[in-house]
Amino acid sequence: MVGAIVWLLPFFALAQGTAGTAPASVAQFHGVDAGVLPGNILHSVERLIERASVVLTRDPERRAEREVRIADERAAELDRVLERAAFEGGDERPVATALREFDEQERRASAHIEGAGERAEALDHAQAFRSVEQQVILDSVISFGGETVSAAASQVNARLEDEQTQRFSRIENPVVRVALREQVVEHQL
Repeated sequence: MVGAIVWLLPFFALAQGTAGTAPASVAQFHGVDAGVLPGNILHSVERLIERASVVLTRDPERRAEREVRIADERAAELDRVLERAAFEGGDERPVATALREFDEQERRASAHIEGAGERAEALDHAQAFRSVEQQVILDSVISFGGETVSAAASQVNARLEDEQTQRFSRIENPVVRVALREQVVEHQL
């Protein structure tokens, strides 16, 4: 299996370079490029490599950091797929796939953050800030999509808002709370 992954890496890099260049918006979510998009045949290979890297990571803190990094990539992919669908005529299937993958990865990242030991609090704070930006993407999906995609995006958005509220209640540092509140208010404007 490792041999097959190593053999596919050059093709994986090529696919990332030719995956399409939509205009930049949040497609570089926290400096994370969207990579291979859903619908590309190498997207499954990319996900397999990501899962293997998480499974092979023994340290819970590093595992949580990897899951968060992968969640950022899923957010960037969702944004890029949404841009492409809006530009190319509105096929909802890639958007629905990217939304489902984003939601699954966010759940995994949240679960790993809780078990991250000493870094859990810092990762939790970072996740609270990132969730505001993720909600901007989800708002775009809701306004773009048809009935099914919009309903799914609304459910994911509601879950993220609940998690954000829980995370916010756990933040004891007043400076962090104020900064997060300002970001939430800015998002709502």
